[in-house]
Amino acid sequence: MAVSKIRNYVCRVTQKTTSAEGEVAEFHYEITQAGDYYRTDVSFGEGGLNQPQMIFAFDGERYQNFDQKVDTLSFSKNNRVPMPYGMPNPMILPYIWLFPDLAHDWSDVRDVDSWQQRKVGGFSISEGAMHLNYECVEVRFPQANGLPSAVVKLATEHDYFPVYVELPDRKSTISSRKLFSAAVGDAEVWVPQIVDVTDELSRYQYFLPEESIEINTPVDRSIFSLSPSMAGHVDDYDLNMKRLRNSGALPIQEGSSEQFPRPRAGLALVMFAGVAFLVWIHIKTRAVR
Repeated sequence: MAVSKIRNYVCRVTQKTTSAEGEVAEFHYEITQAGDYYRTDVSFGEGGLNQPQMIFAFDGERYQNFDQKVDTLSFSKNNRVPMPYGMPNPMILPYIWLFPDLAHDWSDVRDVDSWQQRKVGGFSISEGAMHLNYECVEVRFPQANGLPSAVVKLATEHDYFPVYVELPDRKSTISSRKLFSAAVGDAEVWVPQIVDVTDELSRYQYFLPEESIEINTPVDRSIFSLSPSMAGHVDDYDLNMKRLRNSGALPIQEGSSEQFPRPRAGLALVMFAGVAFLVWIHIKTRAVR
């Protein structure tokens, strides 16, 4: 399983979202992964990634979310945003057919059990399929409730990378239009460089500049631990909203994780999740200040 060879990676992402009405929004972010640790720096406007407006990080123990607009840093053992990374991760999108929901990270993709579990329920394989210029084998997974089968096309000359995914239960398709190869030891691995996603509401394109993609390069793990000194307001959700410094978050009931539910519907829930969380936390924070 070639994907298991990729333990660390860094990539910059430009996400373009086109709504059904033709409105276009663009976001820029950088994802750094080192084993189970990850960090996403997000820019919504001017300043670029040198001045990220939001940071989502996981240091192996706690999730940390920084919001520059409200100058707030929060800590929690539970992920309080709708998905890992805070924004859609194009490294993972081609593999979402492995999972019943979208709340998974790179360690889940690398886990052999994830692949074994997907075989439960059966599947069929046919050769001679095509997607764009890729020769593929096509795998179909039967769906419950009479829905059409989920379809995955694996590129035979690119180590069976999943270049096309069709998920009728989520009304979504994922197409890896361009791939990037990297040498890992004596093996060649493939990662997506351009990913197109469609669902019932919008179209999304993810572009990873080739020069920004780093595979298995050393990563300083200190970057995954955010310092409370970076924000004027610091909230700790594991201490029943103990006011570390000018806490602006709403109190929660003791023992409550108040997690977002795992998204199971169309990918539209995920593509707008970062923005939705930004709006949500702004409203909550302003309500108590």
